[in-house]
Amino acid sequence: MQNNALLKASELTPPIRAAFESVLGQNLQDKETLSVNAYQPRPAPTGPAREVAYQRLIEHSDQIAQRVKDVPEEEIEATFEEAVDVCATTPNDPGAKERR
Repeated sequence: MQNNALLKASELTPPIRAAFESVLGQNLQDKETLSVNAYQPRPAPTGPAREVAYQRLIEHSDQIAQRVKDVPEEEIEATFEEAVDVCATTPNDPGAKERR
């Protein structure tokens, strides 16, 4: 069973295109291609496996904190803000940043 599809925006019927635009929160350009994937999510770990996953996350966070311990907090905050701005703004939706 196929679980992915590539769709050209220019070939979508108006109702399907409108549905994708609604989901994406932006207008599609005719030259764009959509990639759609359907998959079963993996269940979250439970019991001891959940505790191990949590400990690994904490250890990883501590490693990152050690790497930036000498970086001023303002610089770290500015880096996060820049990353959010880049992710929130796309060429097709220049107003996304203002809606955050």
